[in-house]
Amino acid sequence: MPSVAPSSGRGVNVMLWIAQILVSVTFIFSGYLKFTTPIPELAKMIPWAGQLPMAFVRFIGLVDFTGGIGILLPALTRIKPRLTDASAAAEFVGTVKGGARAHG
Repeated sequence: MPSVAPSSGRGVNVMLWIAQILVSVTFIFSGYLKFTTPIPELAKMIPWAGQLPMAFVRFIGLVDFTGGIGILLPALTRIKPRLTDASAAAEFVGTVKGGARAHG
């Protein structure tokens, strides 16, 4: 029977935190850009942004931004850290639905 090194649990935890931070920063940055950048400039970076109503693009930005915060904040504050899972799931569903509407 192979023995498991005591530090392997810590390594997994560190990798999960790194992944969580990267996903969170990506969503926060994406949301910030969609929410604050003028639509003509945004359309140069993201072509579909010029093809949708401005309110919808801003809404997507708001969802991305708050989802990014929601992925990280519960685990950081240790207040209901299980909300991290719910936030990640809600962000995923919102992104998929928004993408389906924008591209389908």
